[in-house]
Amino acid sequence: MKLFAQMLLALLIVTAGNIAAQTTLFSEDFETGGTSMALNTTDLGGTATPNFWVINNAYAGGSGSLVCLGFPFTYTIANTPLQTFQTNTTSQYLHTMSIYGQADNIFCSSFAAADGICIFNSTNFCKKTSAINTVGYNNVNLKFWWNCAGGTNIYGEVYYSVNGGVTWTLITVPISQYKNQSTWTQQTITLPAFNAIPDLRIGFRFVNNQSNSALDPGFSIDNIVVEGTAVSSQTVTTGTVSSLNVCAGDTVQVPYTISGTFSPGNVFTVQLSNATGSFALPTNIASIISTTAGTITAIIPPGTPAGTGYRMRVVASMPATTGTPNVSDITVNPAPVAGTASVTGSTTICQGSTVTVTLQGFTGNILWESSPTGTTWTSTGHTSNPLQLVLSTSTWVRAAVTNACGTAYSAPVSITVVPSNQNYANGILSRDSLCDGDTTTVQMIYWGSSITWYTSSNGGTTWNQSANTHPGTYHTPPLNSANQNMVRAIVDNGVCGYDTIDVGIYVEHVVAAFSQTNIGPVYAFTDASANAVTWAWDFGDGNTSSAQNPLHSYGTGGVFTVSLTVTGPLGCTATTTDTVSVPVGVEDASSLGMTVSPNPFLEEFELNMFLPASGDIVVALFDLNGKRVAQHFAADVPSGAFVLSSKQWLLEIAPGTYILHAHYEGFRASRKLVKL
Repeated sequence: MKLFAQMLLALLIVTAGNIAAQTTLFSEDFETGGTSMALNTTDLGGTATPNFWVINNAYAGGSGSLVCLGFPFTYTIANTPLQTFQTNTTSQYLHTMSIYGQADNIFCSSFAAADGICIFNSTNFCKKTSAINTVGYNNVNLKFWWNCAGGTNIYGEVYYSVNGGVTWTLITVPISQYKNQSTWTQQTITLPAFNAIPDLRIGFRFVNNQSNSALDPGFSIDNIVVEGTAVSSQTVTTGTVSSLNVCAGDTVQVPYTISGTFSPGNVFTVQLSNATGSFALPTNIASIISTTAGTITAIIPPGTPAGTGYRMRVVASMPATTGTPNVSDITVNPAPVAGTASVTGSTTICQGSTVTVTLQGFTGNILWESSPTGTTWTSTGHTSNPLQLVLSTSTWVRAAVTNACGTAYSAPVSITVVPSNQNYANGILSRDSLCDGDTTTVQMIYWGSSITWYTSSNGGTTWNQSANTHPGTYHTPPLNSANQNMVRAIVDNGVCGYDTIDVGIYVEHVVAAFSQTNIGPVYAFTDASANAVTWAWDFGDGNTSSAQNPLHSYGTGGVFTVSLTVTGPLGCTATTTDTVSVPVGVEDASSLGMTVSPNPFLEEFELNMFLPASGDIVVALFDLNGKRVAQHFAADVPSGAFVLSSKQWLLEIAPGTYILHAHYEGFRASRKLVKL
């Protein structure tokens, strides 16, 4: 049983110049967890089962079993050779293992070999997680210790990438397949492709194809080192560009740092790559004369194609030094494309007709604009495509197409509107403040050779032709506010057929209505009118009120006619009446000498009355909605003065206005009472 895993190798940092001692650019011994490597990635079809990459310090093998086609099969995994090449012979290392060995607690380097029956062909990939910048270095080499017994079609591979892991290249020298090596051995790989690369990455791949033989250990890796020789004392490092999301024409700040000394007159130049990050044909976009580090203001050239993989770098002239590109891709967003506007049908239309304008071949958001002359433009407020406009005069139309990179305008189209001249019709009402029963006149100004009149009482749902014969004026019959009154004139304008003019006639709808409730002789009147803004009450006893919901106390009994006249916003009025029956036995408060003191009151009050005879008395307190708040009853009260303190019967009540009502042997008396 054999194991497989994937692993990324460290990024290389290289500088160009005269040959010097080797510099370690990256190293990984996995003693701290190997976080520089991403395990079991999907690069090159990598999977994580049945084999996978793992980092640990397990070297002991063992035996286990697995089930294939319903039958158990036993297996034995050999011990992984110790690392005799270093002091700690059981240090942590990167290697493959299988899910079967893991299940049986065997964690050393191994793999589950493909047999085409229960275990099928697979690959496992691991890679360096970040870039190694080898710009400024040559003679860059990769060293690592490895072992892998494998099989005929089971082996390890080593890859490199120079574009951030987008594509991977198999390293074939000195060997392309790592197998038949059970003990630890060191491999050194030196490739010119490693030199002067801003984003070099290393990957390891375990290939597990069906084979007639297979031996442990699996693919094992440890002590990865990337070295290079610094060849120059001058370097330029491009920093973080101020914006990574730009438009053509935008200004960006490009910082850079240097090492070494540059000669007087040196020019630092910002170069822009193509959309894939290649500097094969760079574009110079800004430069300054300087010998020190700084920041250069650069402009993205107008017309730069849209793309998401641009990079920038700063280069020097004295001496000639190529700086490192910035580390993150720059997105150049596309400019808006205005497209082409065209009119459906003829560009000459009749006054009041609808024109349809369609925009094709655009990219961005549309806002349509119009102009009477084609020089000064105003937004129509329309964003839909196609555009539909009802025009009364000749008009130019264009589309303003906008995105994050600005606005582009389509070529305008001209639409000629044929005027109706003297045949143009416009409906005018002789009066527009109408009440129920009023009449009005609809007049057509500049009528044509003939006018046919129609009326509608349901808002234009149905129309009835009128017998009106006057060519330019229509006199309405008395109007009803309950209807949706409209008048239509169809005018033959002679040039573009017929003009249809609809005139809506608003009749103010005002309704007077009210309801009443009473507490003894005190009546509360509640307005239920429609569309009223003023109220005129006549209570039938010589008293009036302009309140919307008045409260009125009748001094004597009898039948009274109450009338309410309301006025609407336009001055229309409506009146309604009702009667109230005040019992004849009702007396006003003065007939019993009823007084309340103090009134208004804060804590308590005292009720005083003169009773002409002995009898039962009921005193009740009501709120203005007619709800009884409290009541006091006294039986066989003797005639004469009657005094009642609120402390005897009334608990705490909320501040407000109340009606105090006394009922005594056919006598009734009421007073308004205010609680502070």
